[in-house]
Amino acid sequence: MTRTPQQNGKRSRTKGHQWERDLVRILQAAGIGCRRNIAQAHTARLEGCDVEDTDYWLEAKCGAKPDPVAAYAQAERDRPDHDARPIVVLWKRDRREPMATLALYDAAHRGKPDAYLGGPLVTMTMAAWIETVTGTGGE
Repeated sequence: MTRTPQQNGKRSRTKGHQWERDLVRILQAAGIGCRRNIAQAHTARLEGCDVEDTDYWLEAKCGAKPDPVAAYAQAERDRPDHDARPIVVLWKRDRREPMATLALYDAAHRGKPDAYLGGPLVTMTMAAWIETVTGTGGE
């Protein structure tokens, strides 16, 4: 069966929305309070990031070939100037382990989001990022 571009677009959006819901469940299970921001689907700059009520600007991406670097750049454009939360892209390639991409200096800051520090991007497993943020990982 051949799908139309509209059907493919709807399927992709549905998959993205499901990933946002899954992220909220995963983060809440790890003790990170958050909620899915359904308003951001229209205008992130005005409405906020994909997952809200955290100390981070969380951008969610999933699919066959998600581009975390482009997603990070998008988050930098969308995040209002007054919002100093560190940007974290939580992304998942189809049938693969979820990953987190963030600025090196923010990662080195051991998950304490006192200020956005920036720097080159690094990628780690989402589980490792959660351990860093919650303090459940080893030193």
